[in-house]
Amino acid sequence: METTGPGGGGCPPDNGGVSRQGSRATFTGMEESTAEDWAIIGKSFAAHGRGLADRVLDHIGLLDGDFGGFAVDRLTHSLQTATRAFRAGEDEEYVVCALLHDIGDTLGSYNHADIAAAILKPFVAEENHWMVEQHAVFQGYYFFHHLGMDRNLREQFRGRVKEVREKPRLVLLSFGGSDPQGLTLKAARALQRLPPDVDLLAVAGPAFSSRKQFEAFVARLPRPVKLINEAGGHISELMLEADVVVGSGGMSVYEIAALGTPGIVLAQNAREERRMREFARHGTVEYLGLGTEVEEDQLASAVESLLAEAARRREMSARGRALVDGLGASRAAEAVLERRKRRRDVPQGRGVSR
Repeated sequence: METTGPGGGGCPPDNGGVSRQGSRATFTGMEESTAEDWAIIGKSFAAHGRGLADRVLDHIGLLDGDFGGFAVDRLTHSLQTATRAFRAGEDEEYVVCALLHDIGDTLGSYNHADIAAAILKPFVAEENHWMVEQHAVFQGYYFFHHLGMDRNLREQFRGRVKEVREKPRLVLLSFGGSDPQGLTLKAARALQRLPPDVDLLAVAGPAFSSRKQFEAFVARLPRPVKLINEAGGHISELMLEADVVVGSGGMSVYEIAALGTPGIVLAQNAREERRMREFARHGTVEYLGLGTEVEEDQLASAVESLLAEAARRREMSARGRALVDGLGASRAAEAVLERRKRRRDVPQGRGVSR
């Protein structure tokens, strides 16, 4: 039985504690609900939705005084960004995106851009949503090298030659910087039944949430699973060497496509699902669904099947390289510059509604 709750099952959220008066639905399980119940919920949701802008402004206020080691706090930075966009003649939607781009810092410390993009998605154009969602990746050019990272990290995925082996030797597990769902552990357990001549290697980022649990678990396994912490600039070599990458639906899917390495994907969340279905449609990966819902036997069978079919891996490799050529950053920069040029060409007084 599914119980009700805030936003449960993708349904309209409850009133969040904002309005505690008025009628309420009485069911305790979704299967017991009636049209009258949902009329009550719908009315409450409509009222709640009208207050969204105020709640967003309240939440961005939490950035006040949050310096995070920077010269100005995050609220000041957000206001500066929006002001610069406004003065540059960007439209209202763009300015709002600039204002809210870091709103996720409080609750999404490891994926703040995703949080901001999710809030804005129902209300902005696809290009602006993409800009917010990807801004954390592109800004790395300016500081990755100060942290011992490669500021041109994306370049390592372009123009490499992939060998698709008839006899596979390596499966790489790569579930992002934090792996909040513990899918690395799940995959390592599921793939214990692979042939002994196929190595299992896992990579983990600095925020990997199951590190101690993983290390304790693999110590008891019959076959070793080596864990590499923070592979950094070596990740492209590992992805290129792997016969199959098992991972989640983040940026690594673009990277293995550019390298020509076939992938099997378990999504970390619903946001990744739509994108992964599109990649699967192009034939670069096999998408199994949300990682928390995929059975270990299903994952193991999918990996075994792909390892056994060199022809299918070869086709997926070719499709990946055809789909992602590694020039996306250049095209994005050209699009931004062209947009700014068009803005400058707009006669004065028509660029922004004040």
